[in-house]
Amino acid sequence: EDDWSVHPNGDLNLIDHLNLQTSVNLASKWNVADVAKPGELKNYPFLFMHAEVPPDFADAERANLREYLLRGGFLFAEDCVIGNRRMGENSRNDHLFRRMAEVEFAKILPEAKLERLPFDHPVFHTVYDFNKGLPHMQGTPHGLHGLILNGRVVALLSPSDLHCGWTNGD
Repeated sequence: EDDWSVHPNGDLNLIDHLNLQTSVNLASKWNVADVAKPGELKNYPFLFMHAEVPPDFADAERANLREYLLRGGFLFAEDCVIGNRRMGENSRNDHLFRRMAEVEFAKILPEAKLERLPFDHPVFHTVYDFNKGLPHMQGTPHGLHGLILNGRVVALLSPSDLHCGWTNGD
């Protein structure tokens, strides 16, 4: 019943593209980091999380993610906006993942602020120049939000389903 592993080839396509277009040297390998195991999280400086259904973390998992982010880890959470299998093929999830991620971020780092990033933020101009924000694949364009703690973006939340673009090679 888990839906967090939707289209893992999208993750691999992104890794391949980053290796081609940047000086980042990533293994073309799909990994799963278990947030219930804090010792495992330290192996990954960057976590990508996506799903159709809302994340539902236990208190211990929230504590592990908090520690991970405070120690310099980074999380990119993406709303997979497709017909939700649990709600029926023809229904939309109405961004249940994004809305719950907002709630979860507040529980994980209550002292941080989740805010929509302006288009002049460096994240939009690092490798490519996105003057109007990130491309919008599907769903409702809500913009890219950063979870900011002491001036550092510790996590990003995207409701635009960029992962579908990576999956399709767009």
